[in-house]
Amino acid sequence: MINKLICIYLDHQTVSPEVGTIINVNRYGDILYKKQKLKLYHKLLYAEAGESNFISISNPDQLISALEDIRLHPGSFVIIHHSSFAVINKEQFKLFIEKIKYLETDLSVADFDEQKPFMMLNSKTAITTLEKIYKSPESADFILEHEVTTAEKFKLEKFYKTLRNSVEFIEFLHTNFEARFFNSIEKDELYITKRSDKLKKIENEYQYYEFLPDSLKVFYLKPTDFVKTDQWCSYKLEKLNIPDVSIQWVHNSFTNKQFSILLNKLFIFLTRRPIKTIKASESAQVIESFYVKKVDERIQDLKTKPEFTAIAEIVNNSTSYKNIDNLFEQYRVKLNTILKKQKYEPVLALSHGDLCASNMLYDKRIDMLKLIDPRGADTHEGLYFDSYYDVAKLSHSIMGDYDLINNGLFDLEYDNNLQISLKLDLMPNKATYQEQFKIMLEKHDYNYELVRIFEASLFLSMLPLHIDNPKKVLAFILNATNILTEIPGDV
Repeated sequence: MINKLICIYLDHQTVSPEVGTIINVNRYGDILYKKQKLKLYHKLLYAEAGESNFISISNPDQLISALEDIRLHPGSFVIIHHSSFAVINKEQFKLFIEKIKYLETDLSVADFDEQKPFMMLNSKTAITTLEKIYKSPESADFILEHEVTTAEKFKLEKFYKTLRNSVEFIEFLHTNFEARFFNSIEKDELYITKRSDKLKKIENEYQYYEFLPDSLKVFYLKPTDFVKTDQWCSYKLEKLNIPDVSIQWVHNSFTNKQFSILLNKLFIFLTRRPIKTIKASESAQVIESFYVKKVDERIQDLKTKPEFTAIAEIVNNSTSYKNIDNLFEQYRVKLNTILKKQKYEPVLALSHGDLCASNMLYDKRIDMLKLIDPRGADTHEGLYFDSYYDVAKLSHSIMGDYDLINNGLFDLEYDNNLQISLKLDLMPNKATYQEQFKIMLEKHDYNYELVRIFEASLFLSMLPLHIDNPKKVLAFILNATNILTEIPGDV
């Protein structure tokens, strides 16, 4: 049995041109997957498999250092893991690592194209191979695939994806879906099947499409093959090789022109929605339902969570709001002030109900937009929300940095007075995107102050839904306070 394994994560080459058209990332290891960069994801995965000797290589100097480490352990075996090889099934991968340690021979994993993005070599062969790569880094793929002979070849293993072409890469992105309220998400060549024990929720989501007017169905994927049992419901969606807007947003993948085209398509959807006026006597009830009651209920739910105690102490000791109830009260005061200032009279509009970036599949090459995972409805009237609700959802991705926070692209920092603040990762074109969004709001008669205050309600209402990650909950709280501070107008 092999006693020492050293993993060399080879991440010095740029992504393929096909992948580069989808996301704006130089190296595969910097791609976000399950809310962390691929190089960290794989480092942690090897550690879970009992192998902590993980060396990520992104430049020649690091390769020299790795070679020195291998020479210190002449009896070891070395895994050369090209960063275009991504593990998608942790359990199968762990079993594979356990199995190959008993083989004590050079081996490789190859796919249909005979690419060998993963191999295990004895230390002598590994040193020879890595020295060749150091001398000719642009030839790394050729060296691995044609100049290294292995005794064992594993083909068509099911635990990984090769990311070098656009189809495989988007297949890989599909494994990044969050389960949310679904118990399972299964994929085959044509369909994605979503299944859950939340029977009413899934049935309403399926029925939503049938209630849509024909003029809006073009924006949605049509659900099919609804199945209902006593324990679960399921339906299918066509599997499109299209990335969602969230993954493109956090990888800064849009040019200014491309983002302008996407915004235009989204506002076509928003402006073509049928609307319903309501009686003046019902206005307060609509506002209370969408922007006050739900927030209050979610905050009360947050307080019941064991993790809330630690969060509450930080809010009390390190923010100006002192406690979550004070923050909610300040939100209500500002909400009422802006509603009166803008003389807001709500109008109902047919709504998606969760118009966030991860629910938009978008192919920027052909301007194809498909919306998924609507809130659902069991009657035609159930399609209608306050007309600003979908716009606020859109804003919380564009103006409110939801996707950056949700993907862990932030830090929480204390100043000298132990006051905590939210620091987001740099996104070079964000200010331009946001200005484009504000121009579209003005063009289509959406009031900016109203959009932002309604957006603040979304961040406050989602707090208990992310309690599995208290750091993220605290980031959402700080983000909501920042929005309240930034919104124009006096309170």
